[in-house]
Amino acid sequence: MKKQVYICSELLGNIKKNISKADRYRQYAIVCGVSPVSVHEDYRVVNWNDSKMSQKALENALTKIWCSDELWVMGSNITDRMREEIEFCKQFNITVRYISNKEIRELEEKCFYEKA
Repeated sequence: MKKQVYICSELLGNIKKNISKADRYRQYAIVCGVSPVSVHEDYRVVNWNDSKMSQKALENALTKIWCSDELWVMGSNITDRMREEIEFCKQFNITVRYISNKEIRELEEKCFYEKA
């Protein structure tokens, strides 16, 4: 069984751009040999303009985190929502790892895998 990691990165705002970044982060995690999960996986089935539905989707993220071995904070921008997820992990002693864009680029260059 592979380690499951929750990919913590921006979602709301420019959703299409942030989904693209999340795809890249998930690809990075797969190359690192772990099984990534994130709230970004739900974007196609959630109406983000419906506040009740989007809140439920964001609440689902906590369940995904709870079932994960670690949380990986990806990129340099940390949103308020991401801070909530990080604090959740601290509260329940879930390991939090910060992955820089530099680390991602270096692995992409080393492995020559296709950037999402």
